[in-house]
Amino acid sequence: MAGFTDGGRRLLTGWTNSISMWTPASGAREDFVIPRNLAFIQGVSSKAWDAKPDEPIYALGRVDGTMEFWNLTTGARVVWPGHDAGISTVAFSPDGQRLATGTSEGEVKIWDSTTRREVTRFEPVGRHLYCLAFSADGKMLAGAGASSRVWVWDVASGRRLLELGGHGQAVVSVAFSPDSRVLATTTFSAGEARLWDLPSGELRARLKGHIQGVIAVEFSPDGKTLVTGSHDRKVKLWNVATYQELVTLPFAAHVTTVRFSPDGRGLAIGNVTLDGPQVQLLRAPSFEEIAAAEAKQNEAAKPSP
Repeated sequence: MAGFTDGGRRLLTGWTNSISMWTPASGAREDFVIPRNLAFIQGVSSKAWDAKPDEPIYALGRVDGTMEFWNLTTGARVVWPGHDAGISTVAFSPDGQRLATGTSEGEVKIWDSTTRREVTRFEPVGRHLYCLAFSADGKMLAGAGASSRVWVWDVASGRRLLELGGHGQAVVSVAFSPDSRVLATTTFSAGEARLWDLPSGELRARLKGHIQGVIAVEFSPDGKTLVTGSHDRKVKLWNVATYQELVTLPFAAHVTTVRFSPDGRGLAIGNVTLDGPQVQLLRAPSFEEIAAAEAKQNEAAKPSP
């Protein structure tokens, strides 16, 4: 699943040789065939694609180092040379103006998404990269991969701001809070998410509850809730302020991706089943609704006078 696009009015999903564009309001779907692109697999599949937030553009990194933009309105495709090594992860900035690309050799570049001109190039980290994520203001970029470390860079200068270690295994998902003051990280086999304070880099909390690796993490648009998806076939919602688990949603298959809609009302869950990939779009309970339900349960649990 690439994510929401066109201001949240559409959802892009994809597999190795196709893209589907859904309109959640009507259920309409358009399919696009693309040349097969085998994802890197090094303990975990890399996410070499993303959806442009403000318009239906699908970005795809190729194993030969080229980048592609697919315009899903016109069907046009633009291709340009991105890296010498295979591209293993890509991410748009929240405003869609910048695109970050990372490779199997740990090189990271920032591109102007309109002109496709290289804006910044970071010092290579020497590790296969699995994920990249911009901060909400677009000023920072976090990246991780086949290493127990997470790197945080200044987008404008390419300067490395932080190196967060101690995960003990490969980090497969990272996400900034909407105020850019917290970074969430997860690993391939540990059943927890870690919250790091920014800019200090101090570990703030470890959210434990899953029994297998957590491979997807994202903050709600209002920053009050964190969602985690795991190989244990569960999605959990957490209170960011108290670090408490709020809701557990069970699924029939391994969860691979989780995405909030831009208005926070929808939650898209990606699974991989024996029949192939699936995406379910759920109504995301608001923080207030969860709090009200908890209060009602606590009241009902009180002993009668």
